[in-house]
Amino acid sequence: DALGLDRVDVLGHSLGGMIALRFAVDFPERLRALVLVATSARRRELDPPRPTWRRLLSRARKQMGLARKPLPRPTHVHPVALHAMLRAIADQPETVHALASLRAPSLVVVGRRDHAFLASCEELAERLPDVAFAKLHEVGHTPMLEVPDVLTHLVDTHLREVDAVAPR
Repeated sequence: DALGLDRVDVLGHSLGGMIALRFAVDFPERLRALVLVATSARRRELDPPRPTWRRLLSRARKQMGLARKPLPRPTHVHPVALHAMLRAIADQPETVHALASLRAPSLVVVGRRDHAFLASCEELAERLPDVAFAKLHEVGHTPMLEVPDVLTHLVDTHLREVDAVAPR
């Protein structure tokens, strides 16, 4: 609203994708295009068992060459604020039941090695009515880091196709 934009293109990854879906469901008239990367319409993905997270983090670090280098921790995020944000999102109703009503052209992208979100993204692709779906080979949970050129091309192509039928 502050920017004076009537309709917007929204992209979200992981937790950001859940937020993007919440926006899409709550404000469908404001959404021109949607891009969802490695995410879910269900809350259960917010709190998988800790051993699962440890295993996935270890695998991701190895895939990205970070096996011996710890990921930097954000210094500007207060733990209480982060917990409150996650709790607020977890307390929101799931968006899965509203997916069929979304009319904005959507792109769903997931890595075939993203074991936490592969099935969820497949479900998104099945339930969204106007969707393109890309499964990336040899890619895990962070395509923007693992194959940035591929992800950029997919998003650019999707938005150009949307521009062709629904100019800004």
